[in-house]
Amino acid sequence: MATRFGHKVIVDTGFWIALFDPRDRRHDEAVVKKSVLTKPSIILPWPCLYETLRTRFVKNLSGVKCLEEFLGRPNISLVNDDYYKKRAYELTVKGASKGRTISMIDMLIRLMLDDKELRITHLLTFNEKDFVDVCRIRQIELL
Repeated sequence: MATRFGHKVIVDTGFWIALFDPRDRRHDEAVVKKSVLTKPSIILPWPCLYETLRTRFVKNLSGVKCLEEFLGRPNISLVNDDYYKKRAYELTVKGASKGRTISMIDMLIRLMLDDKELRITHLLTFNEKDFVDVCRIRQIELL
C-alpha cells in the first residue's frame, strides 16, 4: 500500500472522518492507512473539507485539532474547486435523473481524477464503487 514520493493522492471525506473519529466504524482501518499519507502530495478538494467539518465532527474538539494539525503539513494542498463545480453539478443532476446516484462531491472528485493536468496517482477512499471506473481508465490506484 505504500506510495512513492512524488505521487499525488486525493483523499475522500470518509477517510478524514474515520481517521479522527474513534466512534466511526472504519476508524481502525483509517489508522492503518494513515501511513500512506506521509510522503506523497495530498490533494484535498475544498468540498471534502466542508463535508468533513460537519456538526457531529466539530463537536469532537480533539478530532478537529488533529485534523487542523494534519492539514498544516507541507505535503497537503487544498484544491480550489471552481473549475469543477458547475460540471459536477450538471453531471450529478443528470445522473440522478437516470438512476445513477453519486453525490456532487464524489462527482467533483471524479472530475479531478480525470483531469490529466492534476496528475493524480492514487485515491484514498472507503467508497470505491463510485470511482473504480475512472480510476481504472486513468490508471489511478485505489488505496
